[in-house]
Amino acid sequence: MGSYLPFDKVCFSAELITPHLVKTKFGWHVIKILYRT
Repeated sequence: MGSYLPFDKVCFSAELITPHLVKTKFGWHVIKILYRT
């Protein structure tokens, strides 16, 4: 886990394959986790 807390929360706890919206000070981002190693 690093300094990008909104991304870290989604990347390490969200369901796989499902798109997730993350809002940061730079705007909205769509994250889709394909797999974890």
